[in-house]
Amino acid sequence: MNQSVNKSEVGYELPAVVKDLTEDLIRNYSLRYPGVFLRTIHVDKETAAKWGFPSLVLQGSQTMNFAAEMLFKAYRERWIENSTLTVKLIKPVFAGDRIVVRGRVDKADRQPSGQVRVGINVWAQNGMGEKVMVGQAEILV
Repeated sequence: MNQSVNKSEVGYELPAVVKDLTEDLIRNYSLRYPGVFLRTIHVDKETAAKWGFPSLVLQGSQTMNFAAEMLFKAYRERWIENSTLTVKLIKPVFAGDRIVVRGRVDKADRQPSGQVRVGINVWAQNGMGEKVMVGQAEILV
């Protein structure tokens, strides 16, 4: 049975993005720009420990990138062309944890052009199910 999925329908749940956070994943993201200061909580375990963290800390922008990945997988080029993503980071995430990014369409407004502006509630949870990021995306589909 092949049912068509309406990604602009209120209640549609986007396929989640799940990432197991290794030190290499966090460190490689943080070192992607030349000249990055190497003694930060994102690349150096001793510095993270000095700040009271149990391991390397995932950058907030990397958490947002996981949300962008989820949105791109669902909406492809429409995500790139006509969209916004606004988030609030509410809890740190660490190496050794798992992050799950989810999204659900919470509004769909038909535009005069015939396109639909979709509002998507976006959030990320750590491995214990605690929300670490909340936000809203809008895409014109």
